Amino acid sequence: MSQSACSAYYVPRARAPAGPAPRPRTPAGRIVRLCGGPGPTAAFAEVTVKTVYRWLARVSDRGTGGRIPQAAQARLVANAQAAGIPIDFVDFAPRAGEAFQ
Repeated sequence: MSQSACSAYYVPRARAPAGPAPRPRTPAGRIVRLCGGPGPTAAFAEVTVKTVYRWLARVSDRGTGGRIPQAAQARLVANAQAAGIPIDFVDFAPRAGEAFQ
């Protein structure tokens, strides 16, 4: 019995195309990327990482749809600016090509 390159138990996955990372489509996605990911964003906002992922999730998936609650915005801006990350309150509004989901 000969073995083929592909067995019934192994299916090769398609790889992501090479190129730049996709742009975030919500204000929360853009801010999380500016802060360096969900972990640093959670530290700046003084919330859990799970909360940051909730900001990134759609409303239909029990998230906030890209909105960062006002209670966390002030802490996030103050702590991020203290760390040298240029975030201001204007960044919490959608820019061109972005929308709340």
